[in-house]
Amino acid sequence: MMTDIKVYNFMGLRKVAAIFSALLLIGSVASLSINGLKLGLGFSGGTQIEVGYEQPADVSVIRRQLEGAGFEGPVVVHYGAETDVLIRLQGKPEQGLSEKVYDVLQNGSEAVELRRVDFVGPQIAKSCAKMVVSACLPHWRW
Repeated sequence: MMTDIKVYNFMGLRKVAAIFSALLLIGSVASLSINGLKLGLGFSGGTQIEVGYEQPADVSVIRRQLEGAGFEGPVVVHYGAETDVLIRLQGKPEQGLSEKVYDVLQNGSEAVELRRVDFVGPQIAKSCAKMVVSACLPHWRW
């Protein structure tokens, strides 16, 4: 026969949980109002460029090269191996943008190979935003 019954008083902690939840909500709203949303390439549109190097690439050096050449806020990450680099540039896709990026990267000390260039237009970005909102709010009608 069991004589030791454990009782957990969840309802006794409801006020603490409500205060904690309210603080998290206030912190979230404050963070959004101060920092705003950082929309990625899929929502804002832009250019994605994949390049390859013979040796492992230092993404911070590549980022500085691009910023020094006047590209605003380039996102530079390793893509697959340490020699593969993915560069994302937000904004309206321009004719010859990939060649400008390639020229900047060729001025570095290592040999670079341009592998792929993709453009994400604002219509695709708008469509992605609608899909995300409709997934979060299933009863919302467009």
